[in-house]
Formats: sequence, C-alpha cells, structure tokens
Amino acid sequence: LSLLSWLISEFPESFNQLDLLKTHDHLIPCGACSLWPGDEQEEGERSEEWYQQKEEKLKDRPEELKLWAAENNRGSVTH
Repeated sequence: LSLLSWLISEFPESFNQLDLLKTHDHLIPCGACSLWPGDEQEEGERSEEWYQQKEEKLKDRPEELKLWAAENNRGSVTH
C-alpha cells in the first residue's frame, strides 16, 4: 500500500480541511518572528523606504540579502 493510497483511504471523500482548521486552529503555528537585529517595527508599519535602506545595507552580503528578501517577500531583490 503506497503512502498516497493510505492517505486517501484514511480520509473520507467528504473530508473538509476547513472544518479541521475550525476545530484545530489552535494547534497550527501562525506567523513568524524575524531574528534580524533591529527589526522592532511591525510589518505593517514599514515603508518602502525602510525596505530599500535595508536592501542597501545588505547589498555587499548577497547570501544575507537573499535570505532577508525571502523572509520579507521581496522577490524583486533576489532576481
């Protein structure tokens, strides 16, 4: 029995993932905390200028810049 077959057999066709989320949402981790020093502001409070300044500071460290860009959904930086 393959893993996929087992998974399909374990859940009935009427299984609804949203129902599971409603009853077990407290078990699902949400959000993430940045480990970058100096990131005290809430994400919603950051301006485009703030992001550009951060990118400028990291431009000489491409690996850190890529990681930071990925954590902050700044895909244009990594291309």
